[in-house]
Amino acid sequence: ITKDNSTAYASFIDSDISNFNIKKITDELLSVAFKNVDQVEIEPGIYTVILSPEAVASILDYTAYTAFNGKLIVEGKSFFSANRRKKIFPEIITILDDPLDELTLPIPFDFVGYPREKIYLIKDGVIVDGVYDHLTALKYNLKCTANTLPPESASMGALPFNLVMKGGEDNIQDIIGNTKKGVYITRFHYVNVLNPMSVQLTGMTRDGTFLIEDGKMIKAIKNMRFNTSVIDMLKAVDMISKNRQTKKGFVGPVVAPYLRTKNFTFSSKTSF
Repeated sequence: ITKDNSTAYASFIDSDISNFNIKKITDELLSVAFKNVDQVEIEPGIYTVILSPEAVASILDYTAYTAFNGKLIVEGKSFFSANRRKKIFPEIITILDDPLDELTLPIPFDFVGYPREKIYLIKDGVIVDGVYDHLTALKYNLKCTANTLPPESASMGALPFNLVMKGGEDNIQDIIGNTKKGVYITRFHYVNVLNPMSVQLTGMTRDGTFLIEDGKMIKAIKNMRFNTSVIDMLKAVDMISKNRQTKKGFVGPVVAPYLRTKNFTFSSKTSF
């Protein structure tokens, strides 16, 4: 939904059509749109940010592309290459490829017919490993994790099919309420990888970016361009929501919570 500079966005993915509540989705969409007016500017810098599941899903997708890809790991081109079995992140960070998660839409086989199962990528803050396609597994004498892509994409390696981030103990109201000063981000666009080894991403916010002061969303802000390392961002995560949502991913869906990180870099302003 768009009107002048006021925009909002909503998406819905579920295996059960009876869970589709058009009134609830429309009400939430209009609520964001009506708040996203009279945007003010803030200065670039390092901020505490709260990411919606939509924004978290986008971050996880690009992390999967650069860090979780087994082909890049064995070639020494991933952050995971030199950090497997190391505790890098807070214990609340667990990310996996899980076709059995209750919120995902399961993909039971990869594109060469291997049956899929739960694979931990990061568990309790510890880097476990990535996912491996058939060709990489054969070449390096490794186990294929049933993540082989279609033939036209085979050269890029492997990606998680059912990317999942585990929830935490908080709800979104408490996360916002416990934030002295920060920024709430609804969504990203124009995301690109600047440095795959640190998963350095750039892009812009979109469809509702809000300033938080003393535990309240006080005003909409103009979209910001960001330039931040996902590794540094995840290291600084201190709150994750219990509630998770299912969002579109590069291959299958991504199941993501709300999260708060104290290390997110906005590199410049925009005019809208």
